Amino acid sequence: DDRDRLIDAFRKAGGNAVVRASHDGKRGNPVLLPRSLFPAIAHLEGDTGARHLVETEGLDVIDVEIGAAASVDVDTREALEGAGGVLQD
Repeated sequence: DDRDRLIDAFRKAGGNAVVRASHDGKRGNPVLLPRSLFPAIAHLEGDTGARHLVETEGLDVIDVEIGAAASVDVDTREALEGAGGVLQD
């Protein structure tokens, strides 16, 4: 499936690149981030994503075309449920 394709691309890059889903050449979700970014990510607050880190750290970025699914952002319970997902408590 799409997740496997993203994981395969991440592994082929040795876990040292940013791998993100894309749709029609536009970046989307999910995004796999290398461990080297974890300390900086830990300092993010609020609804701030890691986009600026990806753009400023000089890491290779690999886009994997997965279609319209890359345009779905499910970072809240409501968004997840709206996309047909279910959280197990």
